[in-house]
Amino acid sequence: MDIKKVTFIIASSLVLCFMASAQSKLISINEKGKLSYHSYTDKGDLLPDFSFCGYKGGGVAIPHIKVTASISPSPNKEDDTPFIQAVIDKVAKLQPDEDGFRGCILLRKGVYHIASPIRITASGIVLRGEGNNKESGTVLIATSPRKYNVIEVGFNGKAKYNTNDVQEIIDKYMPAKLKGKPDKKQLEGIKEELSSCYVCDRIASDMHHFMATVFVEWAKGEEFRKLYNEQPFICLKHYSFIMSAATGKGGISSKLLPDFYAETAALTKNYLVSLKADITHFCSMFDYRSQGQDWGTSKDSIERSIAFLTGTD
Repeated sequence: MDIKKVTFIIASSLVLCFMASAQSKLISINEKGKLSYHSYTDKGDLLPDFSFCGYKGGGVAIPHIKVTASISPSPNKEDDTPFIQAVIDKVAKLQPDEDGFRGCILLRKGVYHIASPIRITASGIVLRGEGNNKESGTVLIATSPRKYNVIEVGFNGKAKYNTNDVQEIIDKYMPAKLKGKPDKKQLEGIKEELSSCYVCDRIASDMHHFMATVFVEWAKGEEFRKLYNEQPFICLKHYSFIMSAATGKGGISSKLLPDFYAETAALTKNYLVSLKADITHFCSMFDYRSQGQDWGTSKDSIERSIAFLTGTD
């Protein structure tokens, strides 16, 4: 039985080429060389835009990390896995820098024979090749007669579950002996714990990543800024969040901040002004003198006010 060798080429760069002659009705390249999405229903539904995927949500250049260690393939076509794994494990023990990177491992050009999975279980490690040409670049070949991943990232063997946090809660807030009176300090501690939420913290973290993408796209120019300003409004809760993110670490540049502030504040303030007018009109409609007059856009002004002020639907 012939076993096909699966060749994996680590590319130093990846170029996606779109031919103008193959334009889709759902997505196309505009005159500025950017992707434009077109509705496929009368409701304005668009294909999901995955351009925000990738390093820091896309729109951010992948940093060039200084080479920490370099490897060359075995001259005798021996299994290169143990040597590569040893170097990865060594770099994994290094302390991450301020950007979270431990180092870069350069796989010099040539053919590497991989008989078992190479595992990267620590963050901040970069594997880099020397070109994507099969003849003169960096090539990894799976050599064992079985199905397996040549490179595995983030998982190694049997899952290990960390229950230290649960034990900490038991030690801090549960009585050692189930008798006597309740400990008031423990009860106060539980109240403090309940004021935080893992899910909420993760959502907040994801929102900050999302805002980083917004700042990058907003800085690129008119197309995104036009979409940004076409929003009906930004509620009070998210106005506060956006401006805090914009002026905080990793926010928008000081040069662009005044314009971003003016446009963001206008989306909130202009809606507030219109909301005030609708609420005033809504209240006046209960005056007997307004009988038979048009409610205009004021009928749902109370519900819209609650949603605007609380940031809820």
